[in-house]
Amino acid sequence: MKKIILGKSSNFLSFFLDTLYSDCPDAEYTIIRNVADDVDTSHVSYLIPGMKVMEYSYDAYPDYTLASNYLMGVYSPTSKQRVYQFFYKRYGIHSLCYQNVISNHAILPHIYTIGHGCFISHQCVIGPRSTLHHFVTINRNSSIGHHCTLHDFVTISPGVNMASHCVVGENTFLGIGATILNGITIGKNVVIGAGSVVTKDVPDNTVYYGSPAKYIRDNDTMSARGHDE
Repeated sequence: MKKIILGKSSNFLSFFLDTLYSDCPDAEYTIIRNVADDVDTSHVSYLIPGMKVMEYSYDAYPDYTLASNYLMGVYSPTSKQRVYQFFYKRYGIHSLCYQNVISNHAILPHIYTIGHGCFISHQCVIGPRSTLHHFVTINRNSSIGHHCTLHDFVTISPGVNMASHCVVGENTFLGIGATILNGITIGKNVVIGAGSVVTKDVPDNTVYYGSPAKYIRDNDTMSARGHDE
């Protein structure tokens, strides 16, 4: 079974690959790099001893249609969205083609909803009746309360603690160790700084930081768009 990981050649892939390799040690893994072939990536330490890996830049891979599984690597929200748009527009690979990667060490409820292309890392806790849309990344040791909704391309950094009945909009990034209080709505295309405590709703296209989190500036990165445009 061929695995295609749409991921950067970076150390951030370590947990992602570790989760995959523990389940499928004999698979052939293909990493699609978003850097040119002449860029030196020898310093990168995400590989696991014994793992069979081939690397290609986006345009060099022979034929994406031959793959049986597509995987979205661990990116920033905007990078995930750009990677998805590249493969959707050029090759017609839509969200339903992507499989989820969920660590055996994550704690999941009996009732929850999950889309496609999501990654849930080690020691994460997802509360009951929460909804994860497409391409949501939840990094290690994060906790998502019950009845929460995370929209497309949301990235949760390690150690985030989200209370219940929270909503996080598309293309939003929550920094390491952020705390989101009960019932908070965070808009789309938002960045929440590391260690912040979010005590009130956050509007679209903004950067918030601090304890309590306060408006810092507008976020001028690419705004969120529908995943199958």
